[in-house]
Amino acid sequence: MGPGIKPPQERGVDDVVSDRYVKPLQDRPSLEEETLDEKQIPTIDLAAIEGGRRDRIVAEIAHACEDWGFFHIINHGVPLELIDKLKENANKFFRLPYEEKKLYAVEPGKRTIGYGAGNRTDVSEVDVLDWRESMSHKCRPLAERYNAEWPTNPEGCSETISEYADRLREVAVKLLEVISESLGLPSSFLEEFCGGEKATQLVMMNFYPSCPSPTMTLGFNSHSDIGTITLLLQDEVGGLQIRKDGCWLKVSPVPGAFTVNLGDQTQVITNGKYKSVEHRVVVNASKPRLSVATFYNPSPETTIRPAELFVNREHPAAYRSYSFGDYLAFCYAKGPSSKDHLQYVAINN
Repeated sequence: MGPGIKPPQERGVDDVVSDRYVKPLQDRPSLEEETLDEKQIPTIDLAAIEGGRRDRIVAEIAHACEDWGFFHIINHGVPLELIDKLKENANKFFRLPYEEKKLYAVEPGKRTIGYGAGNRTDVSEVDVLDWRESMSHKCRPLAERYNAEWPTNPEGCSETISEYADRLREVAVKLLEVISESLGLPSSFLEEFCGGEKATQLVMMNFYPSCPSPTMTLGFNSHSDIGTITLLLQDEVGGLQIRKDGCWLKVSPVPGAFTVNLGDQTQVITNGKYKSVEHRVVVNASKPRLSVATFYNPSPETTIRPAELFVNREHPAAYRSYSFGDYLAFCYAKGPSSKDHLQYVAINN
């Protein structure tokens, strides 16, 4: 992606979706899918982790991870005032003139860092784009955060994102502890797997403008997250969908909650016991939508392979050993594509 890709609302006329955003027929959302009843995605109360209720929460997490790969968390400890301030600053940033936003355009070789419109990867003149703008910030390792050039407009936005990233890391570490315990592993296992202080953290603000023909395009193409765990902040406008049992289901926002999903690396390290989940974003004709995704992932140098606990005669290793950096390079070159990325490291037993 480069500075020549304008936001979707600046590329066409008011009542027409530019051809650059029209998805193939098989990828477009249908009215039938939009009317499916939403199943009950689990909601986990993190306040119950402390004290004598931890075993119950570990069991709930195990169910949520094994059956869904997606769940909501409440009572997570992140102040509502900070969340509201982040959303306010994000909305102000996306309302800036395009000429100012493109000063932070994604650079070649830094594909997920900075501003972009249409997709998070490098695009060519023939690629179909997503109906979306994004602004991504590398927040960990800390050295990369401090050396990054973050927007100075709106005033205080960088400080807010930095504080938010620190609070979300605390939540991610707490979740990884409980997820590790739910797998029968030491509580520190997944955090150490991510690299501790060397772990990578990316905060991505996404803006989805209202769309004149929402069934012709997508806000974010179908994909699974390529890292370990993602914490998503949604505003009150719905749009997130997950694929479960061959159907697309809505994931309606829960006030005050974060939506959590497992990434590909969690699927690999558990040898498929816990799976990443294919998801996408649909847009609508009347309201824009804002979301903020926080990705907590291994360092690029981390060697990824199924943990020994999950490999035996009945369940041989389904994935080869590889570095997370190699996986990133492959995924960014390919772009969002359902769950096809995992084939890159799969073993055909």
